[in-house]
Amino acid sequence: MEQAYSEFITFLRGFVHRVVLVAHNGSNFDFPLLVRDMEQLGLLAPLRAVVAGTVDSIPVFRSKLPHWGQYEFGLANLANNLNVSGHGAHDALRDAEILESLCVKLHVTINDLWCHLHTL
Repeated sequence: MEQAYSEFITFLRGFVHRVVLVAHNGSNFDFPLLVRDMEQLGLLAPLRAVVAGTVDSIPVFRSKLPHWGQYEFGLANLANNLNVSGHGAHDALRDAEILESLCVKLHVTINDLWCHLHTL
């Protein structure tokens, strides 16, 4: 696992600017696990050096769809109700593709993401 995380940091270093990690429900799942694992491996400081912050897409989508109220904001449900192909959800690559399609469909901008940015 340490090698995979080290290679992930190396990959992120390849970008010109620090990156922003975006994940659906990332604040409750992906980001806490990432921080825990990186901290245990002594890689949290190198990760923070290349990551400007994180964005959970759920609050971003809630801000784009205020009329939905407390409607279910699960990735597959959003895809289904917004006519974005959600087939294959819960596969990491497919989830990323669905997330990208939803961002395009809802006209999510860099400013929308920036407003929901959190540090690691």
